[in-house]
Amino acid sequence: MKQNPKRVKMPRPKKTMRRSVPALEWVSEVSGRAVRATAVGSRRILIENHTGIQDFSDTSVTLSTASGALCVRGSGLSLCEVRENALIVRGAIRQVELPGEGDAR
Repeated sequence: MKQNPKRVKMPRPKKTMRRSVPALEWVSEVSGRAVRATAVGSRRILIENHTGIQDFSDTSVTLSTASGALCVRGSGLSLCEVRENALIVRGAIRQVELPGEGDAR
């Protein structure tokens, strides 16, 4: 006579992942339409997907984007590697105001 091993039912793991970004917002970021700012320390920032330069001085750089104006503030600011939809701002960067956000980051 064969013995049947006992089967132990294991509980399924609970799903704890939550969506932190709405799906449509994520799609626009992947498609390349959303503005992207990548800081390298406090001396350089790469800004991609802008649509033009509104204002430039050694203390602030304001760029047009599809969702509004992006402003970089600091001292000794300069533009380098300016391309059609991307540029690098160098200098002592103190504040970055993203479009559609009331507070500075």
